[in-house]
Amino acid sequence: MAKIHSFTNQTGKEVPFFLFGEERNDGTVLFDNIVIGNAISTQQASFSSITPKLEKFINYVEKNKLSKQIVCHGHTHPKSQYGDNFSLEDMAAYIIMQEIHPSMKNGTIQTVGCIFNGSGDLNFVLYDEYNKGFYKFPNVKIEYNNGERDSLPAYTKGNYNISNSR
Repeated sequence: MAKIHSFTNQTGKEVPFFLFGEERNDGTVLFDNIVIGNAISTQQASFSSITPKLEKFINYVEKNKLSKQIVCHGHTHPKSQYGDNFSLEDMAAYIIMQEIHPSMKNGTIQTVGCIFNGSGDLNFVLYDEYNKGFYKFPNVKIEYNNGERDSLPAYTKGNYNISNSR
């Protein structure tokens, strides 16, 4: 993740990625697989190069009848006046992502969105179809192989145009 963050800040190009994982019994989410796409544009991230990996994940979940699976639709934003924030296009993509496959629509696979912005924050959001709103996750941690956890920056370093009410 540090490499794509650095690449984005050096080139100004957005890098798309999917994080695959599951929700644990204690409610935490563990992403244990990342797929990184090609950086094509400074204006938007293109997921076409990694969509087959998403389809493979969905097929694996369905074939093995897994539950509590999660996919994160994420990309980097370069440092800029508005780059710390989610765009309307980003938010629309997260809503649409829940509709693209029956396993996502019925909740077998939960979807979240993420922006790894130029300030270095990893900002995650979830669209709640029932309440028709977005929820942010201010507590993001990394877990090391030895089980220890460290907090990662989320919604702390950037210049944000969002409400803290949700």
